[in-house]
Amino acid sequence: MDSKQHITLQVGAHHLAYNIAPELEESYRKAAVLLNQRYDFYRSRMPKASAELVWVYVALEVGLNLCDDSRKKNIQPILERVQAMNQKIEQQINTEL
Repeated sequence: MDSKQHITLQVGAHHLAYNIAPELEESYRKAAVLLNQRYDFYRSRMPKASAELVWVYVALEVGLNLCDDSRKKNIQPILERVQAMNQKIEQQINTEL
């Protein structure tokens, strides 16, 4: 059985308890820090907004970043093929000179 460790994260006003694989701890902690930073950013821009509304802005930003990352991953194989073709073209040009 995989070993798990217990961690508690503070995200906003909430304490979240998780049992996770030790190698995931850093990622969980970084994610909590990122969420808190984005919350503080939107809270400073909209001081009269409810906490729920601020979290909606944070969630939308995170969702947009995930979509953008997914799009970038989808085009990576295409970029690699174009780069390979460019190298072949350059090699051919250099041999003809």
